Amino acid sequence: MTPLSYPLEVHMGESVVSVTAVSKQYVRVRRRPGVAGAMVDIFAPRVERIQALANIDLQVSAGHCLGLLGPNGAGKSTLIKLIAAILVPDAGAIRIQGLLPATDRHAYLRQIGVVFGQRSRLIWDLPVRDVLELFRMLYRVDPESYRARVERLVNCFDLADLIDVPVRQLSLGQKMRCEIAAVLVPGPSVLLLDEPTVGLDLRAQYALRSMLSELKRSADVAMLISSHELHDIEQLADSIVVMDKGRVVFHGDGEQLIQTYGTGYRVRVVAEGGTLAAHPGVEWLSANELQAEAQDTRTLTALLQWLPTACSAIVDVHVTVPSLEDALLKLYEGRCPGERLSPSS
Repeated sequence: MTPLSYPLEVHMGESVVSVTAVSKQYVRVRRRPGVAGAMVDIFAPRVERIQALANIDLQVSAGHCLGLLGPNGAGKSTLIKLIAAILVPDAGAIRIQGLLPATDRHAYLRQIGVVFGQRSRLIWDLPVRDVLELFRMLYRVDPESYRARVERLVNCFDLADLIDVPVRQLSLGQKMRCEIAAVLVPGPSVLLLDEPTVGLDLRAQYALRSMLSELKRSADVAMLISSHELHDIEQLADSIVVMDKGRVVFHGDGEQLIQTYGTGYRVRVVAEGGTLAAHPGVEWLSANELQAEAQDTRTLTALLQWLPTACSAIVDVHVTVPSLEDALLKLYEGRCPGERLSPSS
């Protein structure tokens, strides 16, 4: 894949996306049952306010990928739609390159590429080449820059065999690659991805992640990705925000999340013979089988060094490594409503 490079006026470490004290509510009407209830609703509707986001603060720099995690209804897609200027916040401010969507809308939108995994903007009957050309005209990219950029996009996303194929004849994974290439035609400084691998098979997921990783390394684009597929987050995200009920409950990297809320390392050993020697966290299941837990690598190392002194002949050792999934489940189950969790808490 050929590295991509855009002439962005930002540098690694600078804040490209700034979300400050952003809140958003949805209004929902609760219908009464029956004909009589419908008549009452006309004159006295029951209105319910849903707090989708509450006082969110985020910063994303160039070349950095922020992963958004959380259960359904946590506010991830709402946050992406607010940054993309599809929705308007009730309070707070969102800036991209210092631009506000309310006062600098056209310049603001030129900085954004947004991809929704369940919604495509590709035109069904057009070949991919014409779709890319359409994006060039919509964003008024000059032809010379467009030709050079499309050549790099075709190489990066492996589109050489697809460029003249109508969109309707593409597989789901091929469409997603073309979708991302299309939104990159204007050379945005921010790429927003909402469930980009939804519905893709394993091979297509792996290929798309590899291409996005290359894009992040070479193009200096600030990325936000929301996904229920944890492999997307583990491979692409430099830091993670976990959201629940419209609030940020964790902000750090994946390793911090696993160390803070993970179940630790689990060790199971089968030996020909053992002693009843005591060791912290060790449970002898039988005369020749034990299990133990270690919260960090230092404790795990000490445990593995102790094993030869406790077992005369080790037959099998199985170590279960703590996972991001286990840490997330523990965070969700143990969190009190409204509590902010972070590696320092």
